[in-house]
Amino acid sequence: MGKPQMANDCPDGLQYLALLNKIIIKEKISMTEVLTGWEMNNKYQVLNDANQQVYFAAESTFFEVFRIFLI
Repeated sequence: MGKPQMANDCPDGLQYLALLNKIIIKEKISMTEVLTGWEMNNKYQVLNDANQQVYFAAESTFFEVFRIFLI
């Protein structure tokens, strides 16, 4: 999947999202979290309408106060 050409006002790395009419976000389930009940940083697959992964996003906790999403 190549990098599409977009207007300069689109943040670098997000150009592909501007071309999509639909995205699907699926949380990746951690078996450790399921079995222990401990809250962990969540991970997500970002898919296009053909169910192809286009991005991966993950939470990063900063001292258990802020949840930051990294793409």
